[in-house]
Amino acid sequence: MGWTSTSYRWRNFQDFMREEFNDDRHEIVDYALVNRSEVYAAYRITPQDPEQKPFVIGLVVLIKWYSQGKGETPEICWKEMSESMGPCYYRCPERILKLLSPLEEIPNTGHGWARKWRAKCWEYIETGKRWRAVKAGDVIKTDADLYFSDGRRRNLFMVMSKKPLKFREVEQERDGRHVLSSQILGIRRSAIKEGFAVVGRGEAEKINIFAKEV
Repeated sequence: MGWTSTSYRWRNFQDFMREEFNDDRHEIVDYALVNRSEVYAAYRITPQDPEQKPFVIGLVVLIKWYSQGKGETPEICWKEMSESMGPCYYRCPERILKLLSPLEEIPNTGHGWARKWRAKCWEYIETGKRWRAVKAGDVIKTDADLYFSDGRRRNLFMVMSKKPLKFREVEQERDGRHVLSSQILGIRRSAIKEGFAVVGRGEAEKINIFAKEV
C-alpha cells in the first residue's frame, strides 16, 4: 500500500488515529508514536461473520511530516502495514505486543511474517532491558560491525558514559592484550540496540575481557 497525505487538521494525534483507522469493524485499542515517525498499534478487527470472534493484530503506521511554511498547517503523510506483511520496523512497546491475539486465533494468511515480526519486536525489547543495565566502564561487542566515517568497521567498545552517550574503541594488540584507543566515538543508541553483549570491563585504562571469544 502506498502513502496517503493530507493537511493535518486534527486537534491531537489521537483524533487522527481514530478518524483514519476506526470504523464499524476496526478499532485502535492502543497505540504508541515512536520518535514521531513510527506508530505501533493494537488493532481490533471484527469479522463480518458473526460466528467469528474479534481479534487484535499488530499495525505499523509510518509517519512523515512536512511544513507548509511559517504559520501554515503542516502536512502529514502515512503508510500502514499489518504485521502479516512483515514490516521491518521493530520498536513496538511491550504493552502493545501484550494486547495482540495469539496468531492461532487470527484468520487468513501471513502468520509466518507476523511471527517473525513479533519475535524481532520482543528481541528489541529485551535488548533495551539489557542496555539499561549497562554501566560506564563496561566493554560491549555489537552483533554486527558498525561503519564509521573513516571507512573502518568496529564492533568492540568501552562505554565511557551513557548520558551523553560516549564510547572508545577497544583494540587488540599482537600480544593479545586489549587496549583503549584515544578516540571518542559517537554511536547512536539505536545501533547498539540492534544487538550486543557485555564481554568485559575497563578500569583505569586496564581492560579485562571475560568472554571466551572476542
